[in-house]
Amino acid sequence: MKRFSLFASVVLILVAFNSSYAQGIEEMGVVLDLSETAVSSAQYSFVTAGPFEGNVEISLPFEAEGAVVYDRSSFENINFTISDSALSFYISVGSGSSKIVVADVYFSNIVSQSGGKQLVRIQQPIPENTQLFGFTIMLPQGYFVSELDKESLAVPEPDSMLSDGKRIILNWEKTSPSEDFEAFVTYEQASRGVSILTILIPALIILSAIAAVIIIVLQFKKREKKIVTVGLSSDEKKIYEFVREKGEVNQKDVQNALEFSKPRLSRLIRNLEESGLIEKKPLGRTNILKTKQI
Repeated sequence: MKRFSLFASVVLILVAFNSSYAQGIEEMGVVLDLSETAVSSAQYSFVTAGPFEGNVEISLPFEAEGAVVYDRSSFENINFTISDSALSFYISVGSGSSKIVVADVYFSNIVSQSGGKQLVRIQQPIPENTQLFGFTIMLPQGYFVSELDKESLAVPEPDSMLSDGKRIILNWEKTSPSEDFEAFVTYEQASRGVSILTILIPALIILSAIAAVIIIVLQFKKREKKIVTVGLSSDEKKIYEFVREKGEVNQKDVQNALEFSKPRLSRLIRNLEESGLIEKKPLGRTNILKTKQI
């Protein structure tokens, strides 16, 4: 049986660590790979921290047709038993160490039909004392998530929904889960000749248009800034840019920041007033300065 290398799709990070728990599974990730055929596969990844020795039993969301269980580090097969909707295997982990066990499990006919759409319902029991849990669903190539009877696309809403250009990938994460994971997803096939990339093209066009508008606006503002300051002396430019950046500023603060004498600053501000670039309002013994809208 083919072993699927889907660890990159599992967003929870399978890092082994010491723990006071000695109950078996501490971290668990599941990648359900849906197929257009009757057979779908799921890759289960488990982290067990030692000391631990004994049988681990994992409840499955569906009745399994077959499985392969192996040590992630050595790729050595691990003996297991499978019956109805449960997978059991024996592991031994020494104190201060950990082990990642992978199980490739195969299911049949787990997808139902409703109104011409595909529907998959999951109820995945989570082992007691599990600290991290992640569940990922990979839709078949050419399919996209759709609505069913005006309900949500997926319940509960995924923490992330991504695409590699060919397949839609949905992901859920849980930290210290207190209950089983339950979800349902409806999906349908894109029209013939229409790929996932084609579906995404309109969104990309819209985003590109928005980006172009932003760039044009920024360029216009930059050009406007250059036009406004043409003909000003270097000191007048310093004052204008300082006031423009602050929005509204006390004249005394301008003097302290730019280190102009009071008479020279007054003369420069008067020049900017006459140019229609700055306006001032008296405030006690000083003035409040701000740039005029051009």
